[in-house]
Amino acid sequence: MSTSLESQILLAIWTMYQRNQISMEQKGCIKDLLIRKDNNLYSTIRHCERQDQIEETLLDILNCIYFQFGLIRVLQEIWILKKISIQLLD
Repeated sequence: MSTSLESQILLAIWTMYQRNQISMEQKGCIKDLLIRKDNNLYSTIRHCERQDQIEETLLDILNCIYFQFGLIRVLQEIWILKKISIQLLD
């Protein structure tokens, strides 16, 4: 990934954070992806031509990440509830 593209992403997350569009946690999440050189992030952002497109794409990426984590949490809670239910029946 080029330094220029990294700079555009960092500018986008800083701008979105300043506008309260993303949280500090979300900002950190994107920075983590940059540090890990995440290929999905790079290939997706590389196609953006304007700063507003980068911001919109980053929001989409964050929504996907949080949807996946939310789904995992729900499945874990269901598993715990089932386990408790089985214990209560015994």
